[in-house]
Amino acid sequence: PMFTQFHIQGYQGPKGSHQQFMLADGPQCFTAPADLTLEDSGSYILTAGTAYRALFNALKISQGDRLFVEGAASGTGAWSVELGRAAGAPIVGLVSSEERRQTLADQGCASVNRKAEKIKNCFTKVPNNPAHWQHWERQGEAFLDAIREANANADTKNALCSHAVSHAGELSFARTFQALDVGGSLTYFGASSGYHMTFMGKPGDASASDMLRRAGAKPGEATVIFYGSGS
Repeated sequence: PMFTQFHIQGYQGPKGSHQQFMLADGPQCFTAPADLTLEDSGSYILTAGTAYRALFNALKISQGDRLFVEGAASGTGAWSVELGRAAGAPIVGLVSSEERRQTLADQGCASVNRKAEKIKNCFTKVPNNPAHWQHWERQGEAFLDAIREANANADTKNALCSHAVSHAGELSFARTFQALDVGGSLTYFGASSGYHMTFMGKPGDASASDMLRRAGAKPGEATVIFYGSGS
């Protein structure tokens, strides 16, 4: 499957990507590289391209950046780990089993199992009622402690993450945002658990022009401006 005109071939349709014959849009057709098999050539285009743009176009990842990756043992998450390692970024991956945790450990990466007893119930959207916000933040403390512990070998010990890749959707997005350190950056694509993204803002303030500059905003790009609750 490949992305074209906001449509993922074989994914956003009823027939799947393993059908015997498939009609493809012209922009989806490439000549296979001479040093790869047909199967190898078709295995990375959507996932690896998405991860590459997320890390290097959006986050501008470089050596030493502390990178957090959702769904880190498969698909775009696994490619984000692979490319992040190549860039020299210490990585903490969010996984769903001890087997997948071992997969990351074999690559020299730290991880957090979201199904661990102390944190398995914390992955929720931020409540609508402001009276529940502080309790929601406290529920995430064990998760933040796990992130700090995973970053124990990074240059900045026991720190949260400086960059994050989110693609698991609304149930993980808010906690991934919470796991960002001061001045951190997050990019996201897709949302397997839903598109209702919520988050609790970080301390501090900045002018609109400064924030747009820091976001690297360019003419013609869509922009979402969040003023904060009660503004």
